[in-house]
Amino acid sequence: MTTTNMGPTTGEPGSLSVFGSSIFLGTTTGAYRVLADGTIANTIATSASTGSPFVASTGTVANPNPSPRAYVVTDSGLVTCCNAFNGTINTEFGGTGTVDLGIIVGSGKKVSGNLFAYNNRIYIGGMDNKVYSLDSLTGSGAGPGGSKVFFDAGAGFSIVGSVAIDPCCKGSIVFGSTDNSVYQVNLANPADYLATDFGSPFRTTPAIDRTSQTVHIGADGGFIYRLPSY
Repeated sequence: MTTTNMGPTTGEPGSLSVFGSSIFLGTTTGAYRVLADGTIANTIATSASTGSPFVASTGTVANPNPSPRAYVVTDSGLVTCCNAFNGTINTEFGGTGTVDLGIIVGSGKKVSGNLFAYNNRIYIGGMDNKVYSLDSLTGSGAGPGGSKVFFDAGAGFSIVGSVAIDPCCKGSIVFGSTDNSVYQVNLANPADYLATDFGSPFRTTPAIDRTSQTVHIGADGGFIYRLPSY
């Protein structure tokens, strides 16, 4: 067993992702690629990145992805893409390797949860109650009309937890909001969605049961709710 002391200069660690012998770690001061022996190999972001980095699929053993990517979203709403093998910034993404989602909030974090990559798209819930989507290769907006905004759940509330992908039924992106509702939004057509009001704010991430085709999510009131896939 190896114990890694990141030291005070790298801040408090958040969640992590593992790819091969590399660990991608977000902290209160930045995001890093760390080797198995504890060596910090790369600095991916230099501002608070307390969400979990996401490593894109590497394909099959017979046909691996030659350039697997790791994505980091900072608390300030910047998404950075790097090569998951060596940690180098991928400048094909947004032209510089980093894309600003353009989230506007009064103060505090712009992003609280983790990002999620699915079918060459990146999805991120914002503290402005909007879901953002980017093309995972180019970093361009992948919402309606090329917008970075995929879905707007309404002003005055927040998406504190992470979004989840539910491949069952229509195929939807699922998230809870502090407006007391769980949203299930059709990935192919965000104008087609279901919002279910449970009377209590949500700050957690949904779990998807593909076998029973159901969504499970915990609310502030101390209850776990179960609803069918949309």
